[in-house]
Amino acid sequence: MKHTKSQVITVDFIIGILMFLLILVTSMKVIVHIVPNHEYQALYNDAKHISELLMTKGLPENWNETNAVIPGIISSQRLNITKLAEFDKIDYELSKPLLQTESEYIFFFKNKTSTINITKCIRGYNITTDNNCNFDINQIPHDNLVNIERFLVYNGEIIQLKLYAWN
Repeated sequence: MKHTKSQVITVDFIIGILMFLLILVTSMKVIVHIVPNHEYQALYNDAKHISELLMTKGLPENWNETNAVIPGIISSQRLNITKLAEFDKIDYELSKPLLQTESEYIFFFKNKTSTINITKCIRGYNITTDNNCNFDINQIPHDNLVNIERFLVYNGEIIQLKLYAWN
């Protein structure tokens, strides 16, 4: 009866270590990308807050461009065109403190098929649109970009308020 001793072949050992390291590095990259960074989370909270303020009656309830504390554009869960017109009169840089944000933002309205031009296509940051109110998202210089969507009623139809915020 012959007794044999097993030996670790160096090539097998090196391949095993390389596979283990590859899996470890890949796992770490996935974990890092799954967990949002602090800046992104702060931006998301900021965008959510902007959209929540817009979806209110505002403060005071019958605010205008000169006395607005919070420029909400809704009355009874419906888009208030008068308040939207007053919002349009507020300079973008002045609107940011009223919406309690330092982030850049735009918002617009969409129905089921396209962007709706309600006196103008896009509010907020100055961005160019075509005749159909479409814009190129690549015009926005950003490190982080957040999209928030809210629903409201306009002319008996459910529409969407889309808000983009970035830093």
